[in-house]
Amino acid sequence: MRYPKSEVAEILERFVRAEGRVLDEDPDFNRDVDLFTSGYLDSLGTMHLISYIEREFTVSSATNCWPIPRSAQSPGSVPS
Repeated sequence: MRYPKSEVAEILERFVRAEGRVLDEDPDFNRDVDLFTSGYLDSLGTMHLISYIEREFTVSSATNCWPIPRSAQSPGSVPS
């Protein structure tokens, strides 16, 4: 099923607000905020978002293309 762009934005915002427990009146939350560095989603929440997008919109993502935040890399780890 194809969704209009505005509907996709609404669907994703509802999911992120629920997953990240973001209040409707949060003045810092908007559709341009970096969800990870702003603390709205942690690494698990980000994985839930990716999984939700894949299921809801019937798409798949190549996991080897995902950026790994520096904070998530352990010392001595080698990025793939």
